[in-house]
Amino acid sequence: MDIYILTLLSIPLLAALLVYIVPFSKAKYIPILALITTSIISIKIFNLNNFDSQLNLKFNYSHLITVLDFILLLFFIKKGWENKDKPILFFNISSLLLLLFLELKIDNSPNFLINIDNISQIMLLFVNIISLFIFIHAIPYMQKHREHFSLKTTSNNNFFCILLLFVAGMNGLIITNHLLHFYFFFEITTLCSYLLIGHDRTQEAVANSLLALRLNSLGGLFFLIGSTGLYFIFPSVDILKIVQKAPVNSLFLLFLAYICLAGMVKSAQLPFQKWLLGAMVAPTPTSALLHSSTMVKAGIYLLLRFSPLFANTFFSTTLALCGGFTFLATALLAIGQDNAKKVLAYSTISNLGLIIACIGINTPASITAALILTFFHAFNKALLFLCIGTIEQKIASRNLEDMRNLYTLMPLTAIITVFGAIAMILPPFGMLLGKWMAIESSAQNILLVLMLALGSAVTVLYWARWAGLFMGYKLREKIKLESQSLLTRIPLLILLLAVFLLPAYSPWLYQEKIYPFILTYSHIWKNNLYLLLGGSFQNSFGSFPLFPLFSLAILGFFIAHYFLLKAKRKPLEIPYFSGLSIDKSSFGYVNPLGQRVIPKTSNYYLLQVIENSKLALWIDRLSLIFILLFLGGGLR
Repeated sequence: MDIYILTLLSIPLLAALLVYIVPFSKAKYIPILALITTSIISIKIFNLNNFDSQLNLKFNYSHLITVLDFILLLFFIKKGWENKDKPILFFNISSLLLLLFLELKIDNSPNFLINIDNISQIMLLFVNIISLFIFIHAIPYMQKHREHFSLKTTSNNNFFCILLLFVAGMNGLIITNHLLHFYFFFEITTLCSYLLIGHDRTQEAVANSLLALRLNSLGGLFFLIGSTGLYFIFPSVDILKIVQKAPVNSLFLLFLAYICLAGMVKSAQLPFQKWLLGAMVAPTPTSALLHSSTMVKAGIYLLLRFSPLFANTFFSTTLALCGGFTFLATALLAIGQDNAKKVLAYSTISNLGLIIACIGINTPASITAALILTFFHAFNKALLFLCIGTIEQKIASRNLEDMRNLYTLMPLTAIITVFGAIAMILPPFGMLLGKWMAIESSAQNILLVLMLALGSAVTVLYWARWAGLFMGYKLREKIKLESQSLLTRIPLLILLLAVFLLPAYSPWLYQEKIYPFILTYSHIWKNNLYLLLGGSFQNSFGSFPLFPLFSLAILGFFIAHYFLLKAKRKPLEIPYFSGLSIDKSSFGYVNPLGQRVIPKTSNYYLLQVIENSKLALWIDRLSLIFILLFLGGGLR
């Protein structure tokens, strides 16, 4: 196992160094080889069932991480000083002092530096595999990116180097069992996000990178405040030991709330969402990897790690309400966006809120929902972001209305995007399975049920709008497949295949990985475990007939295809527009003034309502109330 751990950390770092020093034309395939290696290792680890999950490596790297931690904080302080950003200075100087205090106080190391359990296996698998396909897609994308935006000061070497550093940081974060090592890797993701958002060095990119650094530094400070308090109550930095043996009282829960708050900042929950929205200025591979598929899952992973500690508490209920409110509010905000990447950003925040609500509900069914949603959301959002990046480079726009009838220009990419959107809302795909489990698990909290049900309904609205928008075309028009680099097309097709086929794997994912994790804490999570009967998830609340729904979905596809072919055989009819038709072949009419009118269709985005600053202000205020309720939940 030691060699597996060493590979997961060292291969991305070595590849990052090579990419940094070797000209990009010669080094562009190095990241792919590195990620193929880590993906194979993650698959091997995922397939291991009987192994010693708690490891004390032959080499102790604690002192090295401590030194690097201080260097990292000094770098953040330097950036705050250079940009005269007082919040960045205050947050990081405070973090530096707290970290110094903790390092001086800690006189013992965890019994085990590494802990790989079922959750770690799931996280390692999707982080490394999704990273691989995003890196493949990024090679042709970044070659066009500089020309597309007329950038003069951008380096592909730096870009791929930082992405590789991020993968190493995420792997370290997932496998570590040391609380302060977790903080270091947590801050590595902050560093990578800051550097990649500002990669293009435009004024907007620099401003948004500082915003990301500011808010994530606040999250880091929250983490250290919580860690300091927990250490004085239960003097250990062994995460597994803390979760299993720490005494849970009001003061302990208050400090644990700060650690959870750090996870909420990292996952861009209200009112900390602005850094993720600003991150959309970054190149699309950054959005796909860091800000949708994997980095934001670091906050989710942190909450899942500590979730057994706050099960069956009022604190847990308030966490669920915070997540539920974010899920509903940001879904509403997504309706009012005509920028495709902003829709994806709000959708990401919304779905992360749903996952946090599941963690807050904190039952076997809701924890299952949280893990299923985390897994499938990563694949779905990686696919959708890469699709939008590909479309943007083709049409030079992120505006959804400019993508109307995209099927006529980019038929394959349009179909893949539409299928990705459909997989977010329809059965039997993984996202709907997770949402069903989430709503069912919240049955005893009527306010939360309303939030999740309304949020799910709104989600259907904006994804269905996408599907109709992209697929409009004239039935008789001849469609030609777009020319595309294989390095662009292959990741899209493979991720689409994963989005469609992996839900059929979910019963085995539950049986082999999620169920054993829940049984580990069977003294806490006792009731409503799912059973798998005839391809259905079943518990005392109800059932989700997964395999029967797959059969219906396949049948529905063929029925739809039949009616499409039938429609093509019928003569075209020009609709009546309350005026004199121009002629039998023209799509238009002559109005009473004798003017020729060509009708145009457009979605109504409620921009003046949704984008209203007062509405956003009230949403932030309400979210702050939920945060205060959440912090107070530990003292109840």
